[in-house]
Amino acid sequence: MSRAGQLIGLSFLVWVVCGFPAKWIWGEGMLLQSAAALGISLIPAAALCIVAERLKSRSAELRVGVHLLGAFLRMAFVLGMGAALYKTSTEFHCTSFWLWLIGAYLFTLSVEAAFLIADYAAMAKPSQTIR
Repeated sequence: MSRAGQLIGLSFLVWVVCGFPAKWIWGEGMLLQSAAALGISLIPAAALCIVAERLKSRSAELRVGVHLLGAFLRMAFVLGMGAALYKTSTEFHCTSFWLWLIGAYLFTLSVEAAFLIADYAAMAKPSQTIR
């Protein structure tokens, strides 16, 4: 399975585990807010995973540059879309939406970082391991 597929599957699993109990405790709005936050965070993260997979055979410097630029673009996208929803829809005009968005963003960022670390660990030769 591709890294983007793994990211989407893990994100969906976390959304089910967190979103549905929040709906039962705090109401229907939590499910909508959590789904929107995950969707906003998942689109650029999955795109970056796809780009990173295509660049596996390229130089390490290029891949690191793509990840750094991708992190900046993803943050801009997530904050921009979050602000747009916050301003245009009353369902998202609350603090809980921002908390869902921050949580979803940090989750997708940590999964991508784990993928990146695993890729670099697999590329390292035993004599080149970091001590």
